[in-house]
Amino acid sequence: MKNYLLILFSLTIFGCNAQSNKTTKNKATMDLSFINNEKIKHSIVLMSCDTCAPIRNIGNRVVIELTKKEQEAVKKISKENWLKLLNSETSDFSANLILYSLYDKDAFILLRNDDKEQWRKYMKTEDLDYWKLHLK
Repeated sequence: MKNYLLILFSLTIFGCNAQSNKTTKNKATMDLSFINNEKIKHSIVLMSCDTCAPIRNIGNRVVIELTKKEQEAVKKISKENWLKLLNSETSDFSANLILYSLYDKDAFILLRNDDKEQWRKYMKTEDLDYWKLHLK
């Protein structure tokens, strides 16, 4: 009976470790190189609600050009990884733009600061504080 319990316990421990290593490996292999300040293609547009009656403006929104694969990858990024991207000099501005788009955040203020240097100077701290509170 003791041998049976020992084998069962061992399988439980090793089974749990195998599962946790697998999920860590999948997250580690996610390619996020497309979140790059030099590569990001975006525009800030005035959006309208076309299902509202009467049709009305809902504000300025960021529109990002991403492939389907990139869109799926963006949805799987953890809060910790978003914060790393937002604090990296190579991806901070593009990560912020993607988050504005993903969370449907009004981008009126970005109209004046649509350049990464202006954004860093005038808005980065405020946006970082916002994302720290609102990222899921």
